[in-house]
Amino acid sequence: GLEHTDILGTSVEEIAREKAGIIKEGIPLITATEEEKAFSVFKEICKQKNCKIFRVNEDVKYARKSFDLSGQTFDVNVFGEELKNLFIPLLGEYQIINAATAIAAVRLLKEKIDEESIKEGLKKVRWPGRLEVVQKEPLVVLDCAKDPLAMRKLVDCIKKDFNYRKLTAVVSISKDKKIDLMIQRLAEVVDQFVFTRHKVQGRAVETEILRKEAEKYFKSFIATEDVQEAVREAIKSSAKEDMVLVTGSVFTVGEAREIW
Repeated sequence: GLEHTDILGTSVEEIAREKAGIIKEGIPLITATEEEKAFSVFKEICKQKNCKIFRVNEDVKYARKSFDLSGQTFDVNVFGEELKNLFIPLLGEYQIINAATAIAAVRLLKEKIDEESIKEGLKKVRWPGRLEVVQKEPLVVLDCAKDPLAMRKLVDCIKKDFNYRKLTAVVSISKDKKIDLMIQRLAEVVDQFVFTRHKVQGRAVETEILRKEAEKYFKSFIATEDVQEAVREAIKSSAKEDMVLVTGSVFTVGEAREIW
């Protein structure tokens, strides 16, 4: 996934050329990028290195069939081969895109891996801290989105896939991130913020800065300096039909996850 520029203003093309360092002579490339500029770079380098290039949503297609809090069921068409009723115990449609990309890679391996093995492998996937449901009533979800693009994907998923009465977000973000854009994304779905600071030395932004961002969107908020205390406060103030989201940093999610 690539945005138009990264935090230092680097262009998509520059980032794509760095990422393309993984491309090897004569070895096929599979990409799920949605960025046309990035795809153009990949195509150019694949031509130079005599590689075939395949793209999810063109050569590899997928269709989500059903989902709930336990995971998602989907079909994939990989180079004309249909794989149906695959299940992955991860949430978010982007995880199906990840899975489709991985399945395509498996299908390009010289050693044939049977469909049943692919299905079993997908069933056993775990990704702690990525849209991870740790409790219900209230629903508590941990997601280590730590930049604007990841936050956009998270917010899109919340809009599409989660039902709740009120959403409280426990948030701590590291200083080197685009804090304004991250809070802007979250403000689209959050009713109340609980701002806190993860314990990684010198990395967490002050809660006062987070509060000033939330004020731009007229959102209610409280602040506490301890992540676990913030999570408990968010749960305490939520009814069983509400949702608590813990996000903003891998460090924040890691500290919160210790509760469970």
